[in-house]
Amino acid sequence: MLRHGRDSFHGTLYDVGVLRSISFAGAVLLTAGLLLLANLGLWALVGLQDGATFGRVGAAVLERPEVRALVARRLAERLAPVVVRLAPLEGSTRRALGIPAEPTVPEAETALRHHLETYLADPATLAAMDAALGDVRSQLASQLAAGTIDGASLDIDLGVVVRAYADRLDPTGALADRVPEGLARLPLVGAPTMASLEPFLETIVGLRWLLPLACVAAMATVIVLARHRAHAFAWLGLAGVVVGTSSLLVASAAPLVLPRLTGVDTVSSVAVTGALQVLTAGLVVQSALIAVVGLALVVAGIAASTVTGDRSHAVTIAERPV
Repeated sequence: MLRHGRDSFHGTLYDVGVLRSISFAGAVLLTAGLLLLANLGLWALVGLQDGATFGRVGAAVLERPEVRALVARRLAERLAPVVVRLAPLEGSTRRALGIPAEPTVPEAETALRHHLETYLADPATLAAMDAALGDVRSQLASQLAAGTIDGASLDIDLGVVVRAYADRLDPTGALADRVPEGLARLPLVGAPTMASLEPFLETIVGLRWLLPLACVAAMATVIVLARHRAHAFAWLGLAGVVVGTSSLLVASAAPLVLPRLTGVDTVSSVAVTGALQVLTAGLVVQSALIAVVGLALVVAGIAASTVTGDRSHAVTIAERPV
């Protein structure tokens, strides 16, 4: 009877130990998941709303001749019919573009494209385009702050640039007056992409304060459930290494992989790659820091476990009867 009670007691202890081990493993996995989300959330809230970051994005994108050529082509496609409807053209416009007084749409489009490429390389024009990117940043930042991301495409409005260009081509102002509203609005991020990002961004913004608190609570749970505190720090460090390394790899590969996955043309791919390299720079730094801190915790935890184990072994030997 006594033996049966003792076996039952040991069985209960075994069940509690197994439950504690399972709970500990679950808490470690939960910590890793929350740490990953908190890392992405911090990057999205700080990096995407930072004006300096968007300024670097503008510089990285607009300094590429391929990007300026793409913008010139898109604007020329839209401006050419407007120019043709003004025929017969003013002498200054004909001389600037090198086209007849009554050009065809293809003639006007080709001439506008080459002329716009030169115009867009002007420092004053680049400054105006950079200001337009700043408006995009303000639009996105306000949406992130409000926690509601518009699923429509994210566009850049180059209306100021086009109107100044039209005034240069036609000093009479006739061309600028005929430029319709929205003609110079070019998509930066398409509606399908924004729609797919909408749930993620809204979730991150909505949990911007809860995620760090939940991550700290999960870490505390790991420490409480651990049989030895040193083991807890080692496992937390391992979670940090895994999260930091995986985030670092994703952030480093995204500028090269995402343009190919979206199927954009070569020139657009160059622009997207340049923008992503700047945007993900903050995520790369954060992820590397998490990985380094995690590695330090792993080393500290293993070292502490070794010291604790040696002391326990020494105490056991000392307590043995001679």
